[in-house]
Amino acid sequence: MSMSTKRRPLTESEKACAARLKAIYEAKRDQLGLSQERLGSEMGMSQSAVGQYMNAKIPLNLPVKISFAMALQCDVSEIDPEIPLAPPLSPAEQKIVDAYRAASEEGKDWLLGAAAVAPAYKRSNQPDS
Repeated sequence: MSMSTKRRPLTESEKACAARLKAIYEAKRDQLGLSQERLGSEMGMSQSAVGQYMNAKIPLNLPVKISFAMALQCDVSEIDPEIPLAPPLSPAEQKIVDAYRAASEEGKDWLLGAAAVAPAYKRSNQPDS
């Protein structure tokens, strides 16, 4: 960032989101075996960016909040309570989520591929009206 580029100050709400994110990370890092560097690697960002988000240097946008929530295995509303909760998952939906979380990277790619073709499969197996 050049010397002439200034970031806008974060709002109190944005600072509170960053504080909640940092608290979640600190509570879960040992359980999940995470460091800021590993978390950043899993999310496709640098350790520096992770630290800047957690320390309220840069604001968390919705896609980043969702990425942190997925990596930290929490609901995005724990980071930002202003985001409405999703409806509870059915047992079948929870099995899919659990399978994805437990899968290797190759398995995750396979599951995502299967999800991409599922709508076409459903259409092709529908009776003609």
